[in-house]
Amino acid sequence: MNLFRKTTATVALVTLVSGIFSTGVSAYSTAEVDAANELAAAGIINNHSADPAGYNLDQNVLRQEIAAVARGVAGLDKKTTCDNSFADVSATTPNTWACFSVEALLDAGLVAANENFRPEANITKAEAVGMMVKAAFGDEYMYDESKGTSWQEQVVAFAAMNGVVSSFTNYDTPATRGFVFEAGAAAMTSSVEEEDDILSDLLEGLLDDEDTSSEDNNTNEEDDVVVTPSYGTDVEVTLNPMSANSQTVPNTGLVTFGKFDITAGSEDSAITSIKLERSGLSQRSDISRVYFEQNSKRISSRGSVNIDDEIIVSFTPALVVKAGSTETIDLVVELAAGADTGAEHKFAIVEVEASTDVANNLPVVTNTMKLGSYAVKAVTFNATDDNEDEDSTEINVGDSDILIGEFELITQGDKDNLFKSVTFRNNGGADMESVFANIGLYNDGVEISTDVIVDGREITFIVNHEIENGRTENYEIRADFISTERENDSFELELRNTTDLNVVELTTNFSAPIDVFNDSNDTMTRYSLVGGELLLTRDSEYTTTDTVSASTNDVVLLAAKLKVDEAITIEDLSLEYEVTENSLKTQFRDFKLVVDGRTVSTYTPNTSTDHADGENNGTGTLVFDGTFLVETNSSIKVLGNLNNTIDNNSTFVIDSFELTDSTTKDMRYVSNDEKVT
Repeated sequence: MNLFRKTTATVALVTLVSGIFSTGVSAYSTAEVDAANELAAAGIINNHSADPAGYNLDQNVLRQEIAAVARGVAGLDKKTTCDNSFADVSATTPNTWACFSVEALLDAGLVAANENFRPEANITKAEAVGMMVKAAFGDEYMYDESKGTSWQEQVVAFAAMNGVVSSFTNYDTPATRGFVFEAGAAAMTSSVEEEDDILSDLLEGLLDDEDTSSEDNNTNEEDDVVVTPSYGTDVEVTLNPMSANSQTVPNTGLVTFGKFDITAGSEDSAITSIKLERSGLSQRSDISRVYFEQNSKRISSRGSVNIDDEIIVSFTPALVVKAGSTETIDLVVELAAGADTGAEHKFAIVEVEASTDVANNLPVVTNTMKLGSYAVKAVTFNATDDNEDEDSTEINVGDSDILIGEFELITQGDKDNLFKSVTFRNNGGADMESVFANIGLYNDGVEISTDVIVDGREITFIVNHEIENGRTENYEIRADFISTERENDSFELELRNTTDLNVVELTTNFSAPIDVFNDSNDTMTRYSLVGGELLLTRDSEYTTTDTVSASTNDVVLLAAKLKVDEAITIEDLSLEYEVTENSLKTQFRDFKLVVDGRTVSTYTPNTSTDHADGENNGTGTLVFDGTFLVETNSSIKVLGNLNNTIDNNSTFVIDSFELTDSTTKDMRYVSNDEKVT
């Protein structure tokens, strides 16, 4: 747990001020405005004291936007290649520009080597305060795990004690610019190391709305996010130089007609829809659907050609183009079966709906494609459901490298194929992003997925796996099952549309038509997700029988090991016991329930309630009141303190130790508060 908390605090380095590039106006508090003015007076941010709305105090921050800044603060060079260390910041994701800085931070140990970097996540208030405290006070603040409180609680308490912020408990609320400014100004004032004010270095030029960097500040890194470019605000659409030339293409299946670059100006731009027009010596009936892809993944709706030869496609979520950056998208056309050989088609982007103004250089037109008689051999998709044992479709929290889907691709013809990507939809209720980790696509036991993108119910595998002509290849989807959201959750992957599978001929790059083996073979096995597995075993380190003297303390009466794959809480644990010769109260002063070396509950015998019938012997129950947490594999002990008046030959036996509804009042998973079944 300590490692996780340290990781969280380190990640805050790259999340502190990512909202500095957005705009907005709201009613601001006097304290926030004063703090912003104080930072402005110190030359750290631009001065908007005449119009405080210019501080944009109500805006939040994105992690990826601060990566280049954090790299510069750390004195690290930007990487020249991207090793794809993170699934969501890589050479194949839209934010490749961030990869060179993010991976530099990773190589230096400043961010954790997790599967995902979460580039578009906001920083929380606790993370922001943690960064302020670390920046201003250095090693004067250190998280102390022995206190038994969370790092959030400790860092906020430290900050409050030093006048950085007022105490708060909504640790996970996204931090605003106003909150960051106020905490930053207070941290600067409170710091005992003003001559080495790391915070001032961190914020220098970062919170400005325009470029205030000096000639000595990263002059050799023109694309650092701290520099506001000099171009205008309009978003511009151009034809990418790598767009396809005029050529003859197959008259059926999917054809990429063009590549377009969308470049934002000095503001982020959110693209919500694009209107296209079809033209050429042809009929609109040749065209079945038109849509846009990015990095082999469909990112827009599928539009059909209307009677006016117009197509409108929408982007949900919107395609966001960051200020000063370019996003490249591919126009994919699905040709109808029986399209006319010799027909000519081209497409033009004529309108763009965006959150910013659009440059007046439209229309932007693709080259003309002529439909030929050449036909790419079809590839058949088959969801292989060999799982006949219903029990084997249940998977438990904590299971690693488990099969959650399996399919095969059947190719034909005399040309090799390239399996580029596939998108599946989860028909079950499980949230893939929170339930699974280390999701990968495998062929012959080797992971072949270069990137995995989880977007709501959809999961996309970027693959680029070669298939020899005429071969059938089997693929497995494997993952670690890390948590549950609710009881009786499920998971089932389906190839919802054949266009979600992207396979091309290796030599021509023409897309192969996709068939499904039969109507039911587009859906894989449905898996039931079962809550954390509990395994209780005797701790062999301790004896099962022992002889002790009167007045002995902390006698180990029971020692067990509890394997928990998901954190649980246990309330009011009870144990069945048997005594001979003496009542329980005569033998013991009290009992202790100890978990991982920590006493979580005690029990004091009571003459009126504990068993003492007949010849002072019998059975009864020890009930340890209270709730305790078990996060990982734990040790559980019951210790007893013996009275000094106990008679010889008295015995005490724990009949059984079970974790069931009859031995506990309640057991629940921490992740979702569901009852352990």
